[in-house]
Amino acid sequence: AGRQGDARDAYEESIRIIEGIRGNLTIDEFKSIYLDNKREVYERLINLLQQMGESADAFSYSERAKARTFLDLLANKKIDYKKAGNNELILAEQEKRFEIRNMYRLLQGRDHEGSSAEGGRQVNTRYLFNELRSSQEEYQEILLQIKLSHPDYSHLVNIEPVDLAKTRRTLKENTAMLAYWISEEGVHSWLISRDKFRHHLAEIEQKELNELIGTPRRLIASYSGNAQNP
Repeated sequence: AGRQGDARDAYEESIRIIEGIRGNLTIDEFKSIYLDNKREVYERLINLLQQMGESADAFSYSERAKARTFLDLLANKKIDYKKAGNNELILAEQEKRFEIRNMYRLLQGRDHEGSSAEGGRQVNTRYLFNELRSSQEEYQEILLQIKLSHPDYSHLVNIEPVDLAKTRRTLKENTAMLAYWISEEGVHSWLISRDKFRHHLAEIEQKELNELIGTPRRLIASYSGNAQNP
C-alpha cells in the first residue's frame, strides 16, 4: 500500500508538470517534441488508481486527459492575449510556460546524453529539476491570478478536475452516462447515474479492439456512401 501511495504521488506530480507546460505549441510540435509517451503517464495512474480501489479518481483523471487533449486541439496555435483584460498577466503566463517548456527540453536532452562526466551531469540535472519545480510553482500562482481576473483565458491553459458529485447531480432520474478509457489492459468503462457509480474493465488487446471498431466503421461509411449515391 505504501509503494502504491508513493507511485500515485509520483504520477500525479508528473501530470501536474505535464499540464503546466502544455499550451502554445502547434499540433506538429506536440507530436514531435512533447506529447510522445505522455499519455502513458495518465494511463499508468488510471490503472494504478483502479487497483487501489479509487475508481472515482481514476474516472476523474481519464476525463482530465481527454479534456486536455480537446483543449490542445482548440488552442493549437498561440493564444491571442490582446483581447484579454490583463495583458501583462497573460504575457507573464505565456513567458513562464515557455520557460518551463525549455527547461523540460534541457532535461530531456540530458536524459539522452552519454555516461561521461556522470557526476557533473547529475548535479546539473538536479539543479535543472529544482529550477523546474520552482518555476512550476510560480506558474501556478500566475494561473490563480488569471483565474480570478480572466477566467475565459484560464480555461484554455488550465484543467480543473472533474467534479463527479456535481456531474451526478446534473443527471436526470432514469438517465445514465457512460465514460470510457482505452488502455493496454483493456477498456475501462464507468457507468454513472444519480445513485450509481460502477466501473468495469473489459480485457481486450488493442489489435482485437481495432478490428471490432474498424468493421462497423467501414460498414457505416459504406452505407453513407450508398445513401448519397443511390
